[in-house]
Amino acid sequence: MASPPRSRRDVLRALGVGALAIGDIKYRVHTGLLGRMHATDSPVYLSYPEAFEMAREIVADRL
Repeated sequence: MASPPRSRRDVLRALGVGALAIGDIKYRVHTGLLGRMHATDSPVYLSYPEAFEMAREIVADRL
């Protein structure tokens, strides 16, 4: 488990990924990735590239 920030400088180094920090896109990405994991019997390893690609697909569908 991560320890709390020790100083303001530690907090300022935090990283958020644009619209994925909060909101509907984040919810849809999480739901989609969990759906991919649930749909298979073998382990699925997902990371930032997969989440980013899914976010792009979701945004493209809205245009």
